[in-house]
Amino acid sequence: MTDPRFYLVVDLEATTSDDGSMPPEQMETIEIGAVVVNAATLEPVDEYQSFIRPVRHPRLLPFCTRLTSITQAMVERAPLFPDAFAALQAKLAGCYPSSSPRGAATTGFNSSVTASCTAFRFTSPHTGT
Repeated sequence: MTDPRFYLVVDLEATTSDDGSMPPEQMETIEIGAVVVNAATLEPVDEYQSFIRPVRHPRLLPFCTRLTSITQAMVERAPLFPDAFAALQAKLAGCYPSSSPRGAATTGFNSSVTASCTAFRFTSPHTGT
């Protein structure tokens, strides 16, 4: 196995509540931020950002906005999850063929992406379902 030339650092924001009214399996990704860094220097070489329009709970709760600073106006004009995720995949495939969101290892990333994929009957890169 060769050493990677790049690392993909992904940050997701998701819908949430502070009162238990939104179960974790109903949380949806509302922003994808990604930075490609040079593996040797850890210097950023590329970025991707997209807000995502939620569908299960289309109105952001005040707690979610306070926590993430993402407003209703930001997500109302945003693409749906499959389109935003496909745009990230296309960007990576075109510029960094050996990079893929499939390498993400954090539970939060996996569960948020899987929940968003499930909402759209979209194949999750982590579960294949």
